[in-house]
Amino acid sequence: MSEDYVEENILLAGQISNKLPIFKTIAMMDQENAFAFHLIELIPTLKDKAPIEKAQEIIKLSGQINFMSNCSELSKLAAIMGDTRRRFSSKNLKEALRVARLEQV
Repeated sequence: MSEDYVEENILLAGQISNKLPIFKTIAMMDQENAFAFHLIELIPTLKDKAPIEKAQEIIKLSGQINFMSNCSELSKLAAIMGDTRRRFSSKNLKEALRVARLEQV
């Protein structure tokens, strides 16, 4: 596994948890506790929904939990932390430095 691939996964996990905070709490728990915790939060929002919509919401929650539980430990830590770094290309940075040095001469 390349360093860029690992860095990209960590960055994406942090960005996902910033956008969808449910992944932050899921990453902090085991599957059973995460499901129970979020199901308790979900139940009041299901009150006025049709049975099929209720089932879809529960399936979605289960899928989110399964997805996060299959992520790497580094991805889970990044999700918990909420990575806000901006990604910089080392190739572009090296080129910008080269151009800046040439302009100084």
